[in-house]
Amino acid sequence: MKFDTVLCVGTQHKEIALKTLRSLFLFTSTKRIFVITASNNIQFFKKHVPAGLPVSVLNQDEVIACVNLDVIQDELIERTGASDRSGWYFQQFLKMGVSLLDDLSDYYLVWDADTVLLRRLDFFDDKKRVMISKKSEHHAPYFETLDKLLGIKKQVDFSFISEHLMIKKEYMQSLLNRIGKDILDQGEWVLQILSAIPTEHLPRSGFSEYETYGNFIAAYCPESFEGRTIKTLRSGTKIYGRNPDKYAFFDLIQSGYCATSFESWQPSPALILKVSKSFLLRFYWFKSLLKQASLQDRYSAIQISSDIDLH
Repeated sequence: MKFDTVLCVGTQHKEIALKTLRSLFLFTSTKRIFVITASNNIQFFKKHVPAGLPVSVLNQDEVIACVNLDVIQDELIERTGASDRSGWYFQQFLKMGVSLLDDLSDYYLVWDADTVLLRRLDFFDDKKRVMISKKSEHHAPYFETLDKLLGIKKQVDFSFISEHLMIKKEYMQSLLNRIGKDILDQGEWVLQILSAIPTEHLPRSGFSEYETYGNFIAAYCPESFEGRTIKTLRSGTKIYGRNPDKYAFFDLIQSGYCATSFESWQPSPALILKVSKSFLLRFYWFKSLLKQASLQDRYSAIQISSDIDLH
């Protein structure tokens, strides 16, 4: 089944996002990718995304009617005196608000910009149910806000917070209508969410778009999805640094990972460890030349690392 993909990209994720884009075109059935980013990043993507790839770059301040980053900052400053988490909340709202775009497909995949896909991944089972990647995280304030917003308790024994989530546009629009009291053209739903977050949680982590949408469909459309577990790695930066090359991707693919995140807040390995790791990965790469089974994995690693064009 074809679908669109949505990436919210901060300035700190621009470079790794290029590799993420390439991996999604390689290993999923996405027909188009929407990159939502700040206006000062738009030219970067227009310059570096290979010609011919169906990528649309959107200004983040123009996605949600009457709501931009300044609105979020003002709300947080008024209630807490600080706006440090405004960008973090804003990117969540963007993943929800993009569902109101007319030309978005019936299903859209939300994918973390710093997470590179390493092998083929499908998102629907043979009954056309969405495949949800189950995680074990549990953060109580998310469900406090959920209950206040929708009167819904936690519905499942797992977390919906993964590196990605396949969303049905119709369900997300229904969620926004319920939150915003049907006043979607004025961004009322954003203000309602912020108002529902207890003030003591607002400066930290008081809301999750994944948990809210996931538990909403679990309550009202439980037959629409099925859970699964995939092998992922969050500590990519600690092991391989912030600019992984084809040797790093080959190592990850050979290790059986489906996806790896390269989070900007994580420290890169010390120089001596980085040099040693680089040497070992290159040795592993050339040793694998003797193994026919590694040919496709090497080719995939090269494509992801932007050494060649996809088209």
